[in-house]
Amino acid sequence: MKKILLLALLYLLNVQVEASDKKTFLITGTIPDKFNGKEVTLSVIQNDSLQPLSVDTIQNAAFSFKGNMYLEQVAIVRLNDPEHDYSAEVFLEAGNIQVSLDSISHVKGTFLNDLYATYLSESQKRITIAEKEYQANIEGKENPQTERFESLKNEYAAYISKFQIDNINNAVGKHLYIKEIGRFWDPLFWENYEQLPPDIKSHPNVQLYCTLRQEIDQTQKQIEQKIKDVPLHTMDSCKVLLSDYLKDCDYLYVDIWASWCVPCIQELPKIKSIREKYKGKGLKVILVSIDTKFSSWIHAIYEHAPEFDHLIDLTGGETLKQTFSFALIPHGILLNHDGTIIANKLENVSLKKKLKELYGE
Repeated sequence: MKKILLLALLYLLNVQVEASDKKTFLITGTIPDKFNGKEVTLSVIQNDSLQPLSVDTIQNAAFSFKGNMYLEQVAIVRLNDPEHDYSAEVFLEAGNIQVSLDSISHVKGTFLNDLYATYLSESQKRITIAEKEYQANIEGKENPQTERFESLKNEYAAYISKFQIDNINNAVGKHLYIKEIGRFWDPLFWENYEQLPPDIKSHPNVQLYCTLRQEIDQTQKQIEQKIKDVPLHTMDSCKVLLSDYLKDCDYLYVDIWASWCVPCIQELPKIKSIREKYKGKGLKVILVSIDTKFSSWIHAIYEHAPEFDHLIDLTGGETLKQTFSFALIPHGILLNHDGTIIANKLENVSLKKKLKELYGE
């Protein structure tokens, strides 16, 4: 009888261990053996910050972590070495997770981690194809061919959007939606927004982008509308109206920028080249800054754009938004001679394309 009771107890303990293992993640990692003796840290992402969970010392080019907390949350496995930024995102899912930590890391072994790896691989493949197309037919070209690149961008956005919404009720879809919101243009954003679970809808990143997206969407509604004239300041602090610059031109390109905006400054040589090509045909360009410090604006002009005409909205863009809806800069608007908006949300490539249509070249 005692033997039977002992066997029954051992059986129950074994069942309990198996049940516990089903709720436990095991991360087994490999790393080049030159890091033997160094440490690897496992940290969970909590409220946009990292909370360390465990540390292991690398032995025989390997490390491991085991636990049953924070399941289905995103963690970071990182090598503690200031000269090598080796890290990997890992979903803490019950089961065996394999991590290969290197300059390019890989994670596999469970449903969520395999799903995430598939997404990363497919996304990178699409990005690489689009980058090659941009370099071949757009970058530095006098007459850029944008059709295929735009098509590739749209296909990439459609893939991301569909993947995220298809997986919005699991940890991968939720993580990606919050992490990547606003990084690509999704024409189905508002339609997809209705399908979001409450915890994603209420996330600060999502709420912030909703506000931004409403402003961006408003820009497209302004096409074929006349601008509302607003007062701005010149470099010598005189007040002028934006409409004053519509005189003696067929088209006025308004480039909204700021001294602190690196992408804006990178645009300026390209905008200058476009202006030189079309200024004899009726194009005028005016740069309107949304700097709030007059001195910063003047310094940036002399350093980056002394050859342009300049105005400034010292309210940081609030006055300018009375006539133009914009959210991000650089932001370009093309007006005809009577102040009607004929193209909005432009940059150098889309401006070239629009002028080519207008001038028939």
